[in-house]
Amino acid sequence: MVNRALLRELKLSLYAKGYCHLELGSIEEYEALSAQLGIVFAKTNIEVDTSKGGALLTSKGMSLHTDHPIAKYVAWFCECPSMDGGESLLMDSHELIDNFTASEKDALRSIFVRIPAGGEKKYELAPMLSQFGLYYADWLIHRPQQKSGDALNIFIKRLEQSKPAEIKLKKNDALFIDNKRVLHGRKAFYGNTRRLVRYWIKTRIHIND
Repeated sequence: MVNRALLRELKLSLYAKGYCHLELGSIEEYEALSAQLGIVFAKTNIEVDTSKGGALLTSKGMSLHTDHPIAKYVAWFCECPSMDGGESLLMDSHELIDNFTASEKDALRSIFVRIPAGGEKKYELAPMLSQFGLYYADWLIHRPQQKSGDALNIFIKRLEQSKPAEIKLKKNDALFIDNKRVLHGRKAFYGNTRRLVRYWIKTRIHIND
């Protein structure tokens, strides 16, 4: 059964600032809260595994980005924290984009970002900015035209100059973010004890749903 007080805190915080950090008692609480936000369509164990490619399963830091565009929310449950480092980094994209001009926002809408696909499947593209919010990962940007590239450079510069919030997850902590609004990343960490369970959560009315 879901804790109604925690659910109310979660929803209010997601609305107000785009993320919520909760101290929970178990992963079952995490699962119950996640189910109240929508449909969990992907679960990933995030821990150091050097046999697999990509930065996600290493101890390296990760730059600010958003996750899969179908995911309205991204959530993490900390089963075991890192001994040193590994803070989550969060940046509200509203602070970066709200003062863009109308033409700059139009230029961002014309930039497309690759959606990773597994196996031999050809990747698809999604707009960087849409009515649903932001989709951004610097390593997935599809080559923009000059005008769009100028707006992208402004966005990147503002992102580099931003001061993201930092959250150090402890055992049984959960972090929920609005993936269409808040960019996330992490600091590098030491050791291989850090273990998180990540959920991608979609709502019933969504692009590509």
